[in-house]
Amino acid sequence: MSCIAGWAFPIVGFLWIGAGNYIVKRSPFVVLAILLPTFYLATVDLAALRAGVWTINPRSITGIYIYDKFPLEEGFFY
Repeated sequence: MSCIAGWAFPIVGFLWIGAGNYIVKRSPFVVLAILLPTFYLATVDLAALRAGVWTINPRSITGIYIYDKFPLEEGFFY
């Protein structure tokens, strides 16, 4: 998770500095624009994990699952 945070937080910070006012003014639309694709991608990822299309090495996760076979790290990534 620290690798994901190290990769994503500078980008999110840069976007917040440049577009923070826009995000706050239009927050319902921004939240919807983030949540819908996130939910779709997480659902497809969970389906692929269940079907065995790919697996996640148990040594690289915390062992905390958000739902069924969906690890916390996958949710954090989305």
